[in-house]
Amino acid sequence: MTICRTLPLLVALMFCPCYGADRLVAADGAGFRDVLELAGIGPDRLTEIPDPADYGAEDWQNLIRLVHRLEQYSTSEQDRWAIEWTKAAERLVGDLYDVVGSVEAIEAVPVPEQLAEAHGIASLYRCQVRMGDSIGESSQATGTVLSTGIPAGWQGREVSGEPIGFRGILLVHTSDGVSPVATFLTTHLGWFPRQGVPAGQLLLARQGMDVALFDEVKHRRPFVGPEVSREGDAFYSCLAAIRGVDSNELAQLSRQSVAQLADQWQAMETADRNQPAIVAEIRRRSDLGFSSVAPLFLQPEEMVGRLVRLEGTARRAVQIAVADDSRFSSYCELEVFPPDSQNLPVVCCVNELPAGFPTGDMIREPVQVVGVFFKSWLYRSRTLDRRGGETGRQQRLYTPVVVASRPTWLRAEAGQTSSWGLWGGVVVLAILGVVVLNAIRLARRDRRARSARQWIDVTNLE
Repeated sequence: MTICRTLPLLVALMFCPCYGADRLVAADGAGFRDVLELAGIGPDRLTEIPDPADYGAEDWQNLIRLVHRLEQYSTSEQDRWAIEWTKAAERLVGDLYDVVGSVEAIEAVPVPEQLAEAHGIASLYRCQVRMGDSIGESSQATGTVLSTGIPAGWQGREVSGEPIGFRGILLVHTSDGVSPVATFLTTHLGWFPRQGVPAGQLLLARQGMDVALFDEVKHRRPFVGPEVSREGDAFYSCLAAIRGVDSNELAQLSRQSVAQLADQWQAMETADRNQPAIVAEIRRRSDLGFSSVAPLFLQPEEMVGRLVRLEGTARRAVQIAVADDSRFSSYCELEVFPPDSQNLPVVCCVNELPAGFPTGDMIREPVQVVGVFFKSWLYRSRTLDRRGGETGRQQRLYTPVVVASRPTWLRAEAGQTSSWGLWGGVVVLAILGVVVLNAIRLARRDRRARSARQWIDVTNLE
């Protein structure tokens, strides 16, 4: 069974921006404040928005309007207006700024019930931040960020000193006499952790990936568009970050991750005696140095962003063009069938293929892939599922999606090994040939000597 060929098309379509009917575009060279003015939200109205604790009904309405304006534009579209906070010649209320630093405290402010139900925003998070020149580095400049969400990894715990980055609308800019004080509104708070998350996420964060984007991934579903979540941003950010990871470090940490996961499943099985056959297979694959696909199918939410090591047969390889991301012109997609996948594929999205690697739908190439698990994807196979009394229909199946830099082509390595073996065999045959020839010469000399002795002996007898 081969996976449906529609994934590239789905990715291309779903990751494209989706525009609302009232989407506004300002003239070239205009700032985001000009976009807001076209929507009837001028700087004077922004400066009237008080602290969330003092919001009235009109203030909440204005804030919700700002949130919707931000959500109307994709990240790539916002790039035209975004200004680096530390490099801004002037800082104007209503403009869009990229800010980095660290978060010091968080407080949830409930949204009024009617607005919460109407717009799907239960809380607004008020975050106290220190702004810096780079992620995680703080200066004396402080600010407040109003965000419609925070990273899932922060829920239920005290947060302080976590490296962050965000793109937000400047609402207030004043001075307390010592340093500037600013208030921003954002729909996404980026997180670049240095500890407390799986090794795969740490590696990606070091390469500049916002791991809070993993919260946008929708498992057991097709790839979704930007009107649903920022899953597309998460995918391309992961693909860009993984290519910068050192291959030796990736190999070492992936082996550790595989062993740790096997231990975790062993502990689970010991605790509740659940699915011993699956645990045994995970341990068996781990002992060989590879990931089992079982956790990828069974626990995708827990596996997202974790390192995996897969070995199997690639049965399909295609190149996918990327039109709307400046970091890529294309990437490659492999369907890999590991030995424990029960003939179900793992879709591996990689930055590049090894030189000479074949492409197409009918390949059979042994590969290893080391990368991070991204999502459980719902797709329709090309195989028709016929059930009693029904016409044929496509099966709805799940497959894991893994993001990696480059697969290892085992046939190429085997080819190199067999080449050395061939030359070694030639040398051995040559040596054997010399030995045989010498043996023949010695045998002839021995026969001549024996013949000579026999002739002499005969003469002597006479």
